[in-house]
Amino acid sequence: MQKKDTFAMRKLYTLLSIIICHCTLQAAPPEWHTFNMSNSGLPHFNINSITIKNGKKYICSSGGLTVYNDTTWVTYNTSDGLPSNFANAVDVSGDDIWVGTFTSGAAHFDGNTWTTYDQASGLPYNTVYDVTIDQSGDVWFATPQAITAFDGNTWTPYNTGNTSFFPSPTIYQIALNSSDQKWLAAESAGSFQGGIA
Repeated sequence: MQKKDTFAMRKLYTLLSIIICHCTLQAAPPEWHTFNMSNSGLPHFNINSITIKNGKKYICSSGGLTVYNDTTWVTYNTSDGLPSNFANAVDVSGDDIWVGTFTSGAAHFDGNTWTTYDQASGLPYNTVYDVTIDQSGDVWFATPQAITAFDGNTWTPYNTGNTSFFPSPTIYQIALNSSDQKWLAAESAGSFQGGIA
């Protein structure tokens, strides 16, 4: 089994529930609340990632994307327009939601409709490990073959073939600093900052 498959399976089977910690500055220990399929609106016990934006929790699982606003749980899956129920990663900007899936590319929700993007659209690979929206609104996708930026019209890939600093084609995560530089977690290379801005 290849490293990327091992990573994905480890991620899939080890994150079995969401544990949310409500921490305070008081001396008392933090209070932990566990959410699972029996006491929440989560559709699956495998949780792949969580993003918190504007007070909402966007939870990717093997049952789709679930949005929790501390009151209600809403899940989007293939019946709503996602290309796959295996949601890997999510990022949000305003009303725009971008989801990366394990085998079916990425999907964009504009508040009304889901649109799928895959290799035929310009993604270098249909497995998307991470999705990040930068300050200019470009969407960045981490895949086993490259990272790719999408500005809504044009796809710009960065990989070992066209970018000299890339030590590995497989990128697992993209993080942004305050200057909008991209920090990449790469297979067999640790974390590095490539100066893409």
